[in-house]
Amino acid sequence: MRDYCGLHNHSEFSNVKIIDSINRLDRMIDYAWDIGLSGIAETEHDCLSGTLQALTLYKSKLSKEWAAKHPDEEQPSYAEMSKELDFKVILGNEIYLSEEGLNEDWMDGKHSVHFWHLILLAKDAEGFFQLKQLSSAAWRRAWCRGILRTPTYPSDLIREIHGGHLIGSTACLGSNAAYRWKMFRDTKNPEQINRLDQHLAGMENLFGKGNFFVE
Repeated sequence: MRDYCGLHNHSEFSNVKIIDSINRLDRMIDYAWDIGLSGIAETEHDCLSGTLQALTLYKSKLSKEWAAKHPDEEQPSYAEMSKELDFKVILGNEIYLSEEGLNEDWMDGKHSVHFWHLILLAKDAEGFFQLKQLSSAAWRRAWCRGILRTPTYPSDLIREIHGGHLIGSTACLGSNAAYRWKMFRDTKNPEQINRLDQHLAGMENLFGKGNFFVE
């Protein structure tokens, strides 16, 4: 039984911003199937340009595995194949949540500047549309100073995320949640736990109950 799905993954499409991944999207999907995962999410560094290839590879994978399992049967819809084979590819994004209004002028050493990592996963077509709106807004205000920055403002999330069409995750050690926990561990200051609680409650309220998780 396939009972685990990898929800935070990078491929060659993440390297558009920094050289961060040696994975290839085609090999990643094949490997996820080979080791028995129920699916895998593509969550590049605020980059959605790999989604078309991901869908093409996914459909090809379903067709291949269906033909191997049912050589004498007509191929059904991709949704039916995905359900029976218990395998899916999820379209997502790893965005960088900044302070409201942050731009290149803030990079002067005098401002508080953060780029909190946050994983977003589309549950359906509307969720993917919301991903595109968020990513487009971030790229329109992008700049490059040593590294390409594509900040997402809190107001972007409030404006675009609605209806329970996205799943959110705290992401890696670059997340707000991980930072607050580390600060509490190092300082024992309960205010850090209060801030962590407020952050998690705010995210659950934004995404909807049951749609936000700690990685």
